[in-house]
Amino acid sequence: MELTGKAKERFEKWIVEQQSKSAKGKMFEFWIHPDEDTGVVYNQRRFTSYPDSMKFSVYVDFLDSEGIYIEIETHKDYGMKKMHWAWNIEQDYYGVLFNTRHEARTKAIEKANEFLNQKLEQ
Repeated sequence: MELTGKAKERFEKWIVEQQSKSAKGKMFEFWIHPDEDTGVVYNQRRFTSYPDSMKFSVYVDFLDSEGIYIEIETHKDYGMKKMHWAWNIEQDYYGVLFNTRHEARTKAIEKANEFLNQKLEQ
């Protein structure tokens, strides 16, 4: 689960901004560290090594700030549990059923990444 292109660039700027806004600079200390030249550096390697569930939460906060809202819900499909993911962007709704929450959230981030990159290219 990873952002690409302009969405990734935008995310990296966003996460550095969150560091400066957080109380005593502690919110994202896992991913941000001081650098002698620039002062603050986003540590991508460390962030991408975290479990998808942790990355998903941070990506959702970022995507919220971009007006892309991801929802993951549990639905029953003919008596079987299915994980449903969806987003609502400017009254646009899209959703698909998956067998696991992991599949649902991974696909949701992939689609949101695709949408945001298209939006940023315009």
